[in-house]
Amino acid sequence: MSDMVERVALAMKTGLRDDSVGECDIDFFRDAARIAIEAMREPADDMVEGGFIAPRNFTHDTETVVSCYRAMIDAALKE
Repeated sequence: MSDMVERVALAMKTGLRDDSVGECDIDFFRDAARIAIEAMREPADDMVEGGFIAPRNFTHDTETVVSCYRAMIDAALKE
């Protein structure tokens, strides 16, 4: 189980406002998290655009990759 799947699963379980989710086993949320992450594997057009406008210095360092990733996720979450 990857750390990201676990983080998303816990966020789903704790972030949902429906009291009935407390009865759901964490494995339910792990499966849902994996499905959600798989759906994000191919970026949408707005995510690609977000990656292009992310600040970067073209040194291909970790900070650059993280900055681009966060910009793409932020673009996906925009209302």
